[in-house]
Amino acid sequence: MKSDGKFKIKGKNVPGYDSEIEVDIGSENAKKYEVVSKEIPAPSSYEGGTITWFNAYGVKEKSTGKYADISYTVTLSALPKGKTKLFALINNIPQKLDFKVGGSGKIKFTLTVGDPPVGIWP
Repeated sequence: MKSDGKFKIKGKNVPGYDSEIEVDIGSENAKKYEVVSKEIPAPSSYEGGTITWFNAYGVKEKSTGKYADISYTVTLSALPKGKTKLFALINNIPQKLDFKVGGSGKIKFTLTVGDPPVGIWP
């Protein structure tokens, strides 16, 4: 069990990009919830471009196995050169994510949706 509430999830191979993410659910949630890796969906057409999904995870309640909509922060490598938009797939609809620069070549965003894939566009 991760007592600090931080889980590292490996992503798929994207040339020239480290697709691993860290999902921080908070130490106060670590006893009740866990973060698991999920199958990464195929690319999605979007506004004349293609979103490449590079990671997928789920925040689950340990006792029931159901996805949990709790607040958490995801830290990942800054987007690859030429990529400017980050998306999550929420209810099968791509949603643009606002992110903050986190230092050391990292970016961060916060969500409350328990099981979204994450991708880049264009």
